[in-house]
Amino acid sequence: MCAITIAAKMGAAALKKKEWTDEELDAKSARSKALGLKPNRWTGRGGWTADEVKLLDTLTDAAVANRTGRSMNAARCKRRRVRE
Repeated sequence: MCAITIAAKMGAAALKKKEWTDEELDAKSARSKALGLKPNRWTGRGGWTADEVKLLDTLTDAAVANRTGRSMNAARCKRRRVRE
């Protein structure tokens, strides 16, 4: 696992542990509204099927991305995660 991924996971874990006060949540909400931000919504289509994962064994990232309708970066990241 690369150092950036490890650091990101550690940061996410720390934020999940934090108990936010009402004042902190209100401040975050006001800041987001002032910046015109909207809630983050997952728009992905879900997980990888077994057949899509098998493609990673035989095709390049570009070919997997083309066949699955995912980005090359998604294929590259999935390949890295499957190897770990």
